[in-house]
Amino acid sequence: MSSDYRYRGVSLSDGCPALQAQLGRDSDAGGYAGLQVSTVRLEQHIGDDLQLLPYAGVVRPLRGGWHWEAGVQYTAFLRSREYDYPEVFAGIGTGHAGVRLFYSNDYYGRWPAW
Repeated sequence: MSSDYRYRGVSLSDGCPALQAQLGRDSDAGGYAGLQVSTVRLEQHIGDDLQLLPYAGVVRPLRGGWHWEAGVQYTAFLRSREYDYPEVFAGIGTGHAGVRLFYSNDYYGRWPAW
């Protein structure tokens, strides 16, 4: 349970608590996949909705304890389908910190975004 589900700085629960669950699987070969599910409230007149966020990616080691990563994810809303969007991402990091760059050609069904 989250007291206010914020995603990239924006409340997706209208400042209210959100029920969330996540299931993920990592392979020894560096691949991973999973699904995050959360209650959301995108607009007052629409009411409660459900966000599904399936994702998959791969992580590969570099020298000196660094790694690179690439993957995809899709944000889907059960009642508000016009806000659905795909994303690809790439990143680099260490065992302590990392950075990812995301790109969507249709962010929240409106415009391309990095």
